[in-house]
Amino acid sequence: MQSVAWEDLLLTHVDNVDDMWEVFKNELLNRIDTFIRKMNCFQQIKKDSWSRPLPPIVREKISKKHRLWTRYMETRDAAIRNLIAISRWAPC
Repeated sequence: MQSVAWEDLLLTHVDNVDDMWEVFKNELLNRIDTFIRKMNCFQQIKKDSWSRPLPPIVREKISKKHRLWTRYMETRDAAIRNLIAISRWAPC
């Protein structure tokens, strides 16, 4: 955008801001079309791991911990709180 001679482009539209905006917008859109690559089908580049980035065993442990937390919030049982602490430090 630095290589564009803005003064020369906008000089003819000094009296009208709307025309200046149109010139700027058209130049910007032309540069976008020229220099930014177009992607038509994003499904081809998607990986299965993007939809589920965590391994199944980790997702299972997160789910178990979430269930434990829910049970603890319902009952406020100290035994469940201890299970949460154990699951927090459990190795994957």
